[in-house]
Amino acid sequence: MDLEPSSTTLRCKVAVVGAAAVGKTALCSMLADGKFPKTYRMTTVSAPDAEPGQVSAPHVLYTKRVAIPDTAVSVELFLVDVPGHEVLSDFAPRYWDGAAAVVGVYDITQGASLETCMAMVGACRESEQLVASLLVANKIDLDERAAIPRQAGVEASQQANLAFFEASAAESTNVASPFTFIAMEFYKAYESKCEEYGGGMVMH
Repeated sequence: MDLEPSSTTLRCKVAVVGAAAVGKTALCSMLADGKFPKTYRMTTVSAPDAEPGQVSAPHVLYTKRVAIPDTAVSVELFLVDVPGHEVLSDFAPRYWDGAAAVVGVYDITQGASLETCMAMVGACRESEQLVASLLVANKIDLDERAAIPRQAGVEASQQANLAFFEASAAESTNVASPFTFIAMEFYKAYESKCEEYGGGMVMH
């Protein structure tokens, strides 16, 4: 959803989690600037306490502004592409620290990716106070190669009380919907807090 300038901007940090090579970076890139990565590059981390000489790279951050319909408010989403490789799992909590929402991404052609995704979503939810949590089944354009039935994703999301979405970053199918959902939920939480405390609050 592309947006008109708004008088109030809310800022929301979103952790995008899941196993390696499920398409997290592709989804973020397509949402932020409409560019699909042509080659796979593993998302790595730069540890705040890394020793001199250690090889590292910064986590990937994307931004997207979403206008809230019929209001003068927009939500600026800061998407943190959390590394999904198992060897980097100890670093993940450093990058979802302070997140207000989590997007769990799995690849329907990778049989183990749903379980990994759910574990990461669960860990993030345990450590952060989130206003929105959801699950995205990615690469639906490769349905003929699916290793995870759609119903498995639906059931996993229902059991964990997650909103469920299907998308294809490669074909730009339904890429914006999960993040528009987050923006709306964040706005609703903001409105609720304003009513509770009498307005004037900006959520991060």
